[in-house]
Amino acid sequence: MSLKLHIQHQGGTADTLLYDPYRLTLKTGEGTDVIPKVCSDDWENSLQSARSSIRLVLGKNCNMRCKYCSQNPTKPHGDYLSEARNDPGTLHKTLDMILSVGETRGIHNIVLWGGEPLLYFKQMKYIVEYLTRRDSRFTFSTLSNGTLLTEEMVDFLVDYNVTVTLSHDGPNHSLLRGKNLLEDPKLLPLVRRLAKELPNFCFNSVIHKHNADHMKLFGYLSGMIGRPVDLAVVDPLILLFDEAAEYLIPDEELPAYTANFFRSFYQHSDVFFNHFRYYKSNVINFIDALRGASQVPENMHCRTILNGVFAVDLYGNVITCQNEDPFSKTKYGDPHLKGSIFAIDELKSPRVDTWRQRETSCQTCPVLFLCRNKCPHTPDNLHMAACKQYFHHYVVLLAAAIALITEGAVLTGIEGDFFHSKSLAGGLC
Repeated sequence: MSLKLHIQHQGGTADTLLYDPYRLTLKTGEGTDVIPKVCSDDWENSLQSARSSIRLVLGKNCNMRCKYCSQNPTKPHGDYLSEARNDPGTLHKTLDMILSVGETRGIHNIVLWGGEPLLYFKQMKYIVEYLTRRDSRFTFSTLSNGTLLTEEMVDFLVDYNVTVTLSHDGPNHSLLRGKNLLEDPKLLPLVRRLAKELPNFCFNSVIHKHNADHMKLFGYLSGMIGRPVDLAVVDPLILLFDEAAEYLIPDEELPAYTANFFRSFYQHSDVFFNHFRYYKSNVINFIDALRGASQVPENMHCRTILNGVFAVDLYGNVITCQNEDPFSKTKYGDPHLKGSIFAIDELKSPRVDTWRQRETSCQTCPVLFLCRNKCPHTPDNLHMAACKQYFHHYVVLLAAAIALITEGAVLTGIEGDFFHSKSLAGGLC
């Protein structure tokens, strides 16, 4: 079913495009393709293949207690990786298998994951040096809260060009995350050095009720670093446990959030396309999908489910998500353990939610492809609350894509029968 996208061109002329969010077609009112199809149905598979990586879990401990963390501290996994970290035989066996997978599958991107990865700096250093000596094609990245940084760590990260992404929620960071490293006089110079010497340094940030203004976030981080910064993932929080729902943007404030995000994008589009990396890549992927995909893939999920990304612990266990452990189960009772990196061709994926199971809310949703079904582990009782947040967020990225496709036209409204249509009754801005 097509939705009507009402747009206004820069000269003031109103127009309407017909958009089918399931079949991924965008046509003029006369039925002509706005973007001609040029690729095959293998588009999604080729996209997955181009971004493969291994998320190597070093441990589950963290020195912080962020109130909405997707690694809920009440989970009973404990630090089950301590023996593997300190047993050279176990560690070498896993690393040698990663080298083999890199050779056979062409995967040379390693994301060093925690908990807080810098708690395991000794092992991080050893792993990077071990793999680099044996195959110089490997690249490394890590996601950290940054509060444990030292001069020695910064020297190492810069020497090996490890891409560092710091988690930070802007001026209200300390309300939900704790210590604000950017306001610590010992840590701030270290962060500034990383930002200066690592070309891919960036921040991640979580959108919630205390961090809902993109330009305020960008301005704060850039001001503290002393130069415009890049942000990677800036997304609504992932709901995996009931307590986190307290920090969502209240339902009644979501239209205002969308309107503010929408205005910010059109007033500062250069900032969004040059400094918000995830938004730019999402928009480009969506436009590519309009060219290349015949419909939204049935199994569109987080890529650790689809084996585009492998979440691996130091024992070689392959798990559904780097935030899970091999002992726990999904909401359907299936183990999060998918198998072993030593038998990587025999991995088994668990049952997870698909957008097909939620046809009422998903199939005609304008942002189905951009949202990508989000986290498949979200509990059923929290799905709709999460869905509202994602819709009001990603509809602005849809507007950004339309602006690029139409050379600057403004998406003024979406007409049709879709689940959140009432939320846009007053328009996007």
